[in-house]
Amino acid sequence: MIYYHKGCAIEYAKELALKNPVILMHGCNNIGAWGSGFVLAINKHWLSPRNRFLERSKIGFNLGEVDYVKVQSNLWVANCVTQNNCGVDHLPGTSIETCPFKYDALVSCCLKVNNAIKATKNPEVWSVVMPKIGAGLGGGNWTAISRLIEDCLETPTYVCEF
Repeated sequence: MIYYHKGCAIEYAKELALKNPVILMHGCNNIGAWGSGFVLAINKHWLSPRNRFLERSKIGFNLGEVDYVKVQSNLWVANCVTQNNCGVDHLPGTSIETCPFKYDALVSCCLKVNNAIKATKNPEVWSVVMPKIGAGLGGGNWTAISRLIEDCLETPTYVCEF
């Protein structure tokens, strides 16, 4: 189930992590570019997700991959590869084929996060926090994206927006 929260996804994830484990999901591209969108906010709090992403980009990424980076007690950032190339070049009205955001990659990422949580000792205490993943620079349609997230994640999921 998706719950909407007004405010910063990072601050909300940090707040929730004071009591229970949290995965902060966000979308990345598959070409190793890190420098616009939600990652700018991540950089203000932690450098380890960026450093891991840039290091991993040297060997390449496949769409649908997830890389977890522990940033503090009870809190992991999930770098989810949901974009083919970068999102800054898309134009309103672009087709699903030309949109950088890839819906099937999001499904793969969500299923991986869901399975990782289910593999823990107490999956019922976990939560996922995210911005409107894929709906900004990625060019995806939030209505379609939110349906996929609800279908794939069994964990309470908090979508944050300003």
